[in-house]
Amino acid sequence: MYSPNPRRNQTPIRNLKGTPHQSLRRSVLASNAINQSFGGESLPSSPTAASIFGSSKHSFQTCTPSLPVRVKESISLAPDISNISVELGSNGWSWSVQDKQLFIWNHKAFPMFKNSVCKELQIPFSECYAELVCVTCSPQNQGHVSAIAVSRSTGQVCYWENIFSSSSKVLGSIELSGNQTDMCHRVLSLEEHGFIVCTSTGLIHHVKAYKSSLVCSVLKSSQGMLSGFGRRVSSLFFSPASEEASEVEVLVKREKNSFRILLLTVSSLQEWILRIDNETVNVGSVQQVELAQITKEHLSEYSWVCPLDVKLVTRKNHVLILFAVATAEEEGADVRFYVAHFQGLASIGETNMISFDYTTIYNESTLDDELTVRLLIEDPNSRIFSDIALCLQDRIIFKTILDGGKDSHEDEISFADSERVVGAGQRDGRYIFLSSVHGMIMSTTSSTSLLPPSVEESVLQNSFNMSNDSISPMNATADMQAQLEMMEKSDDDTQRLQAAFLHFCHHNVDQANSLIQESFPVHESGRTTLDYSVITVSGNILDDFPSCDPRWADSVPNDLLKEQPGSYGSLILVNQIQDKQSAHKMFLTFLNKCGIWNRLSWYTKARKLVITHLRLQEHEEKLAAAIALWHKHSSCTTVLDAAIRRVLLQRGILSKIGALTIKDLYYREVTKIEDIFKFLLNEETYILDDINSSSAERYNTVMSVCTIFQEMISTAIRCRSDVTESWQEQNKGERFEYHPWTLGTKDNDLRKFALDQHKLVLERGLPEAEDSHEKSMMLKSLTNLIDLVLEDYRIQLDSLNGYEPPLPRYPEVFSSFERDRSRLLAPLLEIDQLDLLVKLSEKHKDFLLLIRACVRMDKQDLLISMMKKYKAQGFAQFAFKYFLDNNNYRAMLNCGSGTSDEELDGELTKFLAAHPKLAWMHQTRRHQFSQASETLRCLAEAETASVVTKKSYLSLSKLASVFSDANEIDISENCKDIDREQVLLKYQETLPLKLVEQHKMEYDSMPVLSPERLIELYTCKDNRGRNEVDFKKALELLSYINQDHHKAAEELKAMIWCRAIICDSWNEIDANSDYFVDFSHTTFFKLLSLITEDFDEHSPDVEIMLMRDEVRKLVENSLFEHMVRASVERLRRSIVSDREVAMTT
Repeated sequence: MYSPNPRRNQTPIRNLKGTPHQSLRRSVLASNAINQSFGGESLPSSPTAASIFGSSKHSFQTCTPSLPVRVKESISLAPDISNISVELGSNGWSWSVQDKQLFIWNHKAFPMFKNSVCKELQIPFSECYAELVCVTCSPQNQGHVSAIAVSRSTGQVCYWENIFSSSSKVLGSIELSGNQTDMCHRVLSLEEHGFIVCTSTGLIHHVKAYKSSLVCSVLKSSQGMLSGFGRRVSSLFFSPASEEASEVEVLVKREKNSFRILLLTVSSLQEWILRIDNETVNVGSVQQVELAQITKEHLSEYSWVCPLDVKLVTRKNHVLILFAVATAEEEGADVRFYVAHFQGLASIGETNMISFDYTTIYNESTLDDELTVRLLIEDPNSRIFSDIALCLQDRIIFKTILDGGKDSHEDEISFADSERVVGAGQRDGRYIFLSSVHGMIMSTTSSTSLLPPSVEESVLQNSFNMSNDSISPMNATADMQAQLEMMEKSDDDTQRLQAAFLHFCHHNVDQANSLIQESFPVHESGRTTLDYSVITVSGNILDDFPSCDPRWADSVPNDLLKEQPGSYGSLILVNQIQDKQSAHKMFLTFLNKCGIWNRLSWYTKARKLVITHLRLQEHEEKLAAAIALWHKHSSCTTVLDAAIRRVLLQRGILSKIGALTIKDLYYREVTKIEDIFKFLLNEETYILDDINSSSAERYNTVMSVCTIFQEMISTAIRCRSDVTESWQEQNKGERFEYHPWTLGTKDNDLRKFALDQHKLVLERGLPEAEDSHEKSMMLKSLTNLIDLVLEDYRIQLDSLNGYEPPLPRYPEVFSSFERDRSRLLAPLLEIDQLDLLVKLSEKHKDFLLLIRACVRMDKQDLLISMMKKYKAQGFAQFAFKYFLDNNNYRAMLNCGSGTSDEELDGELTKFLAAHPKLAWMHQTRRHQFSQASETLRCLAEAETASVVTKKSYLSLSKLASVFSDANEIDISENCKDIDREQVLLKYQETLPLKLVEQHKMEYDSMPVLSPERLIELYTCKDNRGRNEVDFKKALELLSYINQDHHKAAEELKAMIWCRAIICDSWNEIDANSDYFVDFSHTTFFKLLSLITEDFDEHSPDVEIMLMRDEVRKLVENSLFEHMVRASVERLRRSIVSDREVAMTT
């Protein structure tokens, strides 16, 4: 933490002749610096990094949340910024004090405070500064923020149990001695155990709220314990016996059930241990070392040495002390700065000195301002100690330390004359500053690890867990550089890849590339080892143990976590997963930046092909799904916890839970996050079948399972859709089926889970809905479930159909898709959710169900709009076929007529081309009578099943022709042709009734008979009542015989005459008789008499007739032959003669 307090001239370690400057409360700004913050009257917009420090080698950006407007205004309107003191707390909260005005705001985003919140409080007493204020927040409830303020001279205490509650203020006081030198100088937090207030008389007061009052007690008052302490920057102590004030810095660090406090004085460094026993705070031990041990060995050439600050690198127990030194305490002497670095008080003899290039001039009048210097550590909890900084009132000096300070880089940032640093500190391993011009800004050094600390530690631990068992965990984690060297020398390619990854994260890209080239040479043809190593490291990141959580000490293999009780990292489960997510994203960046990405291909595992890029994508998706599941865990606890227990029991780790929760165990293995679906349905069914469960419980259970599936799978699919082009291009040209993890496996079929859950929702979930709202919510969940299943199908099908030709499994998967799509959507029709069905069936291109829904809703306009919208997909043809199959001809024809869309009409016309029985109706509706007439003629010609139907077609065709727009001649010709066809049908309709019945036919259902068949029926023996009229009809039917078959027609004619002959007996023939008279009663001569008008057409060919089998025996009688020939010839001559007479007249 940083507090902009005045730099008081102190008595240095050497040369105690200096006269102290006045103890005046001031800011880090010079005392004569008139406020020009935020550009005068106007407040600035968020600056860019370049506009702040354009030449810096460090990255600067505006902090989020941004500085609250009220804080900006308080700084902007203050006449003198030196009257404002500020603290930027490491817990994410900041505060500023000006007179009695206290502002508290968060400079870090919390779940309850995504944006910056600011609370203004009034301190009920004077002489209170930022170092006498402390703000804490409850780890269990980040929305509960407490604050305490103490008066410097009077010891008055004001405590706000919750700064957001107006009634939470409690007043109290610390009993001071009344001596002018007895003042309060520093307030420190003991978290839930209250606060300690340090005074100049050597007293440490413990302050804790109890109900509605404050309990103040003295922890330690040993005589001389704090002798020699004085006020310095954020923590001030005074020796009651000393005439001159000495300075001190106070740090507090929690370690299990105790608090460690470091006190820096002019001459010594003390370490206090405060122990917590049964909620009581006691002083456990005090150790002290003399600073002379450092100065004599390392700073002996300087006669003026002044300790300024102390910092603790908590991860490694390293202590840093900042010194200002000069060769002489005189005007014009150069003042230099050194940092003493040692590991614990016991190792002060092994101090390493780090020098700064920056110097200033010793000037008695400005010494307070020049020595207002703070030592900052970018990340005190980092595994690697590599970055420190000096923060002065007008500049920041960054120093990157490598190899113990022997190789270092210094970067000095100077501010403009009108700009000052009002506050400084660190947040999440990054420097943060409060600038009087730019507000809250953040800096990141080039050597800061890009990995979350807890994940970085896990990478190391995983490496050594896989390596030589002889390496003890304690030694393995003692020095990161040593660990990296051991990883680099390992024979395991995966460990070497992890070492390269760590180097990359610490910006040592050259070493990372060297390791990669050495371990995985580019010229090697086989890439399996590289792919396998990449996936192994990726999986280790997802499944690493939370090294920061001490509860895992009994559960981690080889006790790897026991040696780091104070490991840095979040103890909050979701933050641990988010750290893994950040680390995995950085791993992907590493693969890309170091040239590995484009070399990745595939490898085989358990005889299965693993596409490396897709497996990495799967890991990204599972991290996102795990976070999504965690966010919904609290609302689905009942069924989710029960299923998790079943998963852990199956894994055999439920008995190892120890101090952990089932959430800790389950969420750790992110690569198996989908295992929950193995048992969710069983637990859901168990609750639904429980006769003691209420309707609300059953409803909530079904909703919870739907929510779990929806959140996990939808999050994974969204993550998948965000895949960059580089991911997609990498697999371009490779032929394989993409089987995303969201489909499940043989042992854990997520698609089957979704289908079964769909059935449960319909059968057992919806009936439990008590009102329309609950029903609506469940239908929404059902909709999401359907969308997710079908979206996964789409992705799988795209991977199969993305080639020419498609992969062999495409037909199988597509058939499965259509079957499951119908299974998911069809029930919506049964439960009358038609609007929802229209929406989903359109989305997923189930045209059959979409049509059925439109028909059920009787929305012809909607159906037509769909036909237009999905014309390219053949929706119209699909709809027409549906109507045809369901004999809904009216609906189909309505789609064509009554619409102005010519294209849609054309679609219907095209479809009906194969269905002429409907086509003529469409043509008639469109007044296309000529086409309708032609279509009906074609139907009539093709009709053979029903003479009635054919007769109707002909009648309609004739009617259409009459109303057509053809010319009169064509219409007349067409009608004549139709009349002739109708005459043919008349012949069939006039068949003798007995003959029809004998052949088992009925007039109403009689099939269409050919002319040949009609001739046969009219002349056959079955027609027992046949006469000359029947034979005359048979002869007339010959005109319907195809002219191309003339010979056949002649044979038929001969058959007719022969059958007419054999109807009678010809035994008594007299050559002298008149055949026409004597045999006028016979059918043959009656028929001859009937054909006189059509003799040429119907007269028999005697030669052919007499050669037929029917009359062969009769021909043996010469009189018979003579009778036939003579009668036919006589009739012919008579007809010719009559014609000649008619012509002459």
